[in-house]
Amino acid sequence: MRDPNPDMEKARRMPRTPLADTVAKVVAGVEWFDRVFDIEPAQTDDEEATLFYLRDRLPMLIEEVGEYAKALNNDNLDNAAYNLGDMLFVILETINILNKYALSRVARVVASNLAKSPDTHVLNTSKTKLIPREISL
Repeated sequence: MRDPNPDMEKARRMPRTPLADTVAKVVAGVEWFDRVFDIEPAQTDDEEATLFYLRDRLPMLIEEVGEYAKALNNDNLDNAAYNLGDMLFVILETINILNKYALSRVARVVASNLAKSPDTHVLNTSKTKLIPREISL
């Protein structure tokens, strides 16, 4: 099925990069991890249970962010990069467990970012964030 977003189609046709290959390996690792440890997808039709689950996982992500910050503060690039991988694993595993609920929201984020262009947004280099052109003028 074709994606109605032409920017998404362009992104799919781009050649694979080392980043894309690495993220694909992390996704495969997350799926393997969940199978080996019998981690089941959350029942996302129960919003209260899903929020409980997300709050329960938050300390894991906070721990990884803390380790990343510590590595940066200690000027340890190797540990900082390693901890980015840990953060990615925790985030992707959370998305995987949330299943279709999270996947549809992540797809919206991707589509939103792919819709941005130099015509519509400008990079605010002091904050390394894209901002709409009309705000930046």
